[in-house]
Amino acid sequence: MSTLWVSTLLVGFILGIVFAKTWRWAVQRFAPDNFWFQLRQLSADLLQEEQLPALLTGYKKLAKAVLRYNLANGLGVIVGLIPLLFVVDLAGDAALLRWERNADGQMVYPDGATLPPQPSRTAPVRLALCTSRMSCTGFAMLMFETRPHAGSNNILIRPDTHDQNPFWPYLSDLETGFYLSFMIGNLGFLIAPHRRLRLPPP
Repeated sequence: MSTLWVSTLLVGFILGIVFAKTWRWAVQRFAPDNFWFQLRQLSADLLQEEQLPALLTGYKKLAKAVLRYNLANGLGVIVGLIPLLFVVDLAGDAALLRWERNADGQMVYPDGATLPPQPSRTAPVRLALCTSRMSCTGFAMLMFETRPHAGSNNILIRPDTHDQNPFWPYLSDLETGFYLSFMIGNLGFLIAPHRRLRLPPP
């Protein structure tokens, strides 16, 4: 396995742990204590309550608890993704250029797509011809340069590295490995403490 592969997987794994730690900190810091128990208790109380003032008070408490929990989750996700986005913006393009330097020419997806006239000397390495602003935003997040076009389908042009992952040509094998290692680091950090709690004492 090349140094590029090892470093990509390692960085993705570490960023996954950072994301999980940040998310858990936000939930523990800002979400209501014992949220799920509180949710069950408030729901049970509402089902048994018949007086309108008490019902309104119960619904207010329930809405406040759910809102706090969702805001804490959202904060954790946003702050946790900042290191990932920073690393991708800082080093992603350089890593992909190394990955694609031995590519076998350019590929066009879907096969047989009719391309609008483009000066080849000014064309970027990874180009998405997109049919809507939303699709352009999505391809830009995948590190494609985007240009709108009037066709009915999005068209991708990128170096043909003959990658085999199920997300190709939207993601290269290198990118897929990076995001998978990110998810493994994330889930592994969150699951490991629960597994340790279930282990029998020596």
